[in-house]
Amino acid sequence: MDFRCSWFAAAARLSLVTLLAFGVTAVASAQLPVAELKSIFPPGGRQGTTADVQITGTDLDGAETLLFSHPGITAAVKMEEAGPLVKTPRPVENQFAVTIAGDVPAGIYEARAVGRFGASNPRAFVVGSLEELRDNGNNRAPENAQEIPVGSVVNGTTEGDNVDYYKLNLKQGQRVIVDCWARRIDSRMDATLVLYNEAGQELARDRDTEGRDALLDFTAPADGAYLVGVYDFLYRGGAEYFYRLRAHTGPHVDFVFPPVAEAGKAAKITVYGRNLPGSKVADDVQLDGRPLEALEVEVTPPADEKAQRQLAVTTFVKPHAASLDTFAWQFTSPAGAADPTPIAFAEAPIVVEQEPNDEPATVNKIAPPCEFVGRFYPDSDRDWVEFEAKQGDVFWVEVVSHR
Repeated sequence: MDFRCSWFAAAARLSLVTLLAFGVTAVASAQLPVAELKSIFPPGGRQGTTADVQITGTDLDGAETLLFSHPGITAAVKMEEAGPLVKTPRPVENQFAVTIAGDVPAGIYEARAVGRFGASNPRAFVVGSLEELRDNGNNRAPENAQEIPVGSVVNGTTEGDNVDYYKLNLKQGQRVIVDCWARRIDSRMDATLVLYNEAGQELARDRDTEGRDALLDFTAPADGAYLVGVYDFLYRGGAEYFYRLRAHTGPHVDFVFPPVAEAGKAAKITVYGRNLPGSKVADDVQLDGRPLEALEVEVTPPADEKAQRQLAVTTFVKPHAASLDTFAWQFTSPAGAADPTPIAFAEAPIVVEQEPNDEPATVNKIAPPCEFVGRFYPDSDRDWVEFEAKQGDVFWVEVVSHR
């Protein structure tokens, strides 16, 4: 008896859930389409120029403009060329001329398509300072590698099981940074870079140095032409597998230490990276067995309270870091400017780790409230910190690391 009653009750609940599901489906099917922007190509442009771009997506009917998160980036829909058969030019579907003002800072901005069904979701659009090129589509074999100059960025897309090849002419001893922007700018591509010499011998390979993006730091052993192969790790392709391949000799910042500073107060930080003019070889940090360069500089964070409560960045930010309050700092030199680096605002006096502090006998003593800044280096490092407390005192101890 009990069993049957339970079964009938379950059956009744199941019927109700089924009816509700059908009801939700009916309501959903009656909603208007939602504009979805899937890609912009090329996914970026140079300061002070105008470039033709094409967008892809769904329900982009009547897309009449692109809206950008910076007022210095504007777009106008492309029009058909007038001719004997075209007396009244019409808009070219999903094609725009994007103009970037010369004073727009380099960085990543948001773009939305606006049309019959409203504004779409945002997609990344990069503003840079280097010469902009496009994949010529005929570089799928080493012998057809597309030559690109050092100091340029080439925009391309992967096509299934193909590899895109580019040729760099380098001088002996010339150090070049080759990095591929894909996941950082909303691409589905998992980029892989391979570097070859003229004889076809593989010299370097990388996949996940910058998150899921690839970076090669290469010094030419001799004068000559070097090939860079670019492909998706799983050999996927299509309009949503776009990339920006950059080859340059300018500065590259890997990280800064300490990564925090007090608002409105000048502070000394050490920049770690490559191609940093005036730097010295870092004796305490190596990356892939190669020492980084280190350079001490002075920074002064914004003092106004509004800036201290914002995530002010023009670079890719992972979701887990979105809760931080930061300002965008950029290393500049006669050789060029590095990508902006986010530096967090400290909410208390900063105390920098003093080595050795790996054992209780050599503990670092601090006086709260403060922000203790340290590094886990080398592997298996353990840091000890000590502070005085009285019975009944309440402390917040929070670690910010992966963020």
